[in-house]
Amino acid sequence: MPKKKNFLALCFIALTGISASSALAGFGAHIGINLGQPSFSFMSATVRTSKSPWVISIDNTFDDLHFAINADNWFINKFAVYPVSFFAFWGISGSLQLRNNFHIGTGARLGLGLNWFVLERKSLELYVQGAWNPCIGIEDDGGIGFMFRPLCFPVSTGARWYF
Repeated sequence: MPKKKNFLALCFIALTGISASSALAGFGAHIGINLGQPSFSFMSATVRTSKSPWVISIDNTFDDLHFAINADNWFINKFAVYPVSFFAFWGISGSLQLRNNFHIGTGARLGLGLNWFVLERKSLELYVQGAWNPCIGIEDDGGIGFMFRPLCFPVSTGARWYF
């Protein structure tokens, strides 16, 4: 449990620094599954600001000590059926796994999602999203070698609170 608390504290500090210059920032968390990856489930800390189309998230799977940082650019964010919005994004990711087959990698992201601002003041956002996130890198799977994972599909759901 102390590892989870330390991870969440580190994510909050990092995400606060990223959004320090924004007028309105949404901080939150999401959980998800990663179809096509050895580290199947994950939890994340996330931030989105009103001044930028970028959404930043830091993912973690505790069993493998796997960390990933994602930067997604929402290039479409339109109402689908009021009050639900549809969004599409492209982005980049970086990952590091320290236990059970060390790896370090990077990848591109392309995804879709739905979000909904629950409260009238738009202070609570609920969302669900999925992405295609192929990655390349190096790994130690009984010997150092090239890693290519073309079939990586993280799917997550979460919430952000705006200040």
